[in-house]
Amino acid sequence: MNGAVFVFIFALLAFQLMTPKNVVWLTAAYYIVFPCDSKLSAQACAMKSMFKLSIPSKLDWKRLRNEDLVKKMRSTVDEIGTLAESKDCDIQKEIIEGIEVYRTSARQRIGRKKPAPENENVIVLDAHAGAYIMGGAYQWAQINCGVAKAYGLPVYNVEYLLRPAHSMEEVHASFQNVYISLCKRYEIILSGGSAGGAMIFTMIRRLKKKAQKLPIALIANSPWIDLLQKGSSNRYNNGKDILTPYKAGYSRHISIISRGEPDTTLKEYCPLEHSLEGLPPVFLTWDSSELFASACHDLDTSLKAGGSHVLAMETKGLWHLAFASHDIVPESTEIVQETAKFIREILKYKRN
Repeated sequence: MNGAVFVFIFALLAFQLMTPKNVVWLTAAYYIVFPCDSKLSAQACAMKSMFKLSIPSKLDWKRLRNEDLVKKMRSTVDEIGTLAESKDCDIQKEIIEGIEVYRTSARQRIGRKKPAPENENVIVLDAHAGAYIMGGAYQWAQINCGVAKAYGLPVYNVEYLLRPAHSMEEVHASFQNVYISLCKRYEIILSGGSAGGAMIFTMIRRLKKKAQKLPIALIANSPWIDLLQKGSSNRYNNGKDILTPYKAGYSRHISIISRGEPDTTLKEYCPLEHSLEGLPPVFLTWDSSELFASACHDLDTSLKAGGSHVLAMETKGLWHLAFASHDIVPESTEIVQETAKFIREILKYKRN
């Protein structure tokens, strides 16, 4: 077989195999084999940590004690301190209300549009994923580089406190305090993924109760809003999602979150257990294979019934937090692009 024929057959097979999930698994394998250095982009290193993070969460939740499981999962995040420098974004560290915050902003290049003058005081404030027990702002500052470029806005990534070292109340207060401080300087679009996605709904309910300033919009990516595990998708999607596949694994996370807390804790942090009336516009996305897909459907319905403008995007054949793969998977890129359109419409409406 000559070289040209071999290349043609290989390319044909590769094309047939290049489903979104296969792209992610192949990319994950590449990231895990090669170290984070100048040969890998900063986002590649951050994505590597996500996939490495998912492996112990799948394999070790049965045999490890809670404390050891958390320690092992967090050690994956710690290695992100040596990430390669992002070529497309500037990442600056600030301390706000005693909490580390990383500001991700797209570098100005020839041909790249500058933010409109009227949007210079608008930022995105992001609550990262991690089941309340792990994840890091610097890791997500790297992943959100592509997000900042697409939105045309800086993204502030918050190193909020985590369980079990801190109570759930302290976890939420640490993020909310950063929000209140930044509200004095900026108009804020509030964003969150997974646990962070649930966190922003809890926070806005408390802001409304105290008549405090609300964000101009919400972005919820795969929000983990079903801590009580009531949704039917906990049953029919068990084992389907490639990033967070098993209900038993999430049950273990929930046991870590709720340990030492009052019995009412889980209900307090489940948005569907509370009023969702009068919220700002919401962009909501999830995949049909997720454990809490049915809860996201219910959230969409409840938000609309409460009078909110909601743009819901349910993907099929992707995974939990699919938007984070926007640098390597076209279907994930589309999520970020649609979110950017939503933001532009919100800001246009706000100006008028």
